[in-house]
Amino acid sequence: MGNISGLKIDLSKLFGGDDALHLAASERDRELVRDGREAVGLTVGIPKRQADKAQGPKDDLDNLMDALDALDL
Repeated sequence: MGNISGLKIDLSKLFGGDDALHLAASERDRELVRDGREAVGLTVGIPKRQADKAQGPKDDLDNLMDALDALDL
């Protein structure tokens, strides 16, 4: 991702790359292969951070992020 004065831009979306989950899995697979191990692809999930944390009510920032995620770029 690029970073311009505090604004994060997902360059993979801008240039038509894979989504973040697929990118993370392929980066992990590259490192596994470099280490002499077998690639696992998406058969092994990417753990979500704070998965055990209860979701609270959405605020204005959450709503803004949801609206930005819904844009078809």
